[in-house]
Amino acid sequence: MSDKSDLKAELERKKQRLAQIRQEKKIKEEERKKKEVWKKSESQQKREATPEDSDLDRKRRETEALLQSIGISPEPSLGYQGTNTIPTFKM
Repeated sequence: MSDKSDLKAELERKKQRLAQIRQEKKIKEEERKKKEVWKKSESQQKREATPEDSDLDRKRRETEALLQSIGISPEPSLGYQGTNTIPTFKM
């Protein structure tokens, strides 16, 4: 009889430990999901904070395409043009 009661007690301890492990796993999973949602909302806020840049780039591309379609090449950027001459004006 002692063996049966020992086995039952051991089985109960194992069941309790299993329930505890499952509960810990559930809590960790919920925390992971909360972090994931938080990261998604944070990245979405970053995207919403800079829509002007992407909108500006889109408008610039559309304008360049329109200019090219009517035969006007887009202006070169205002960076260094490779010329060493300074324009002079005659009076």
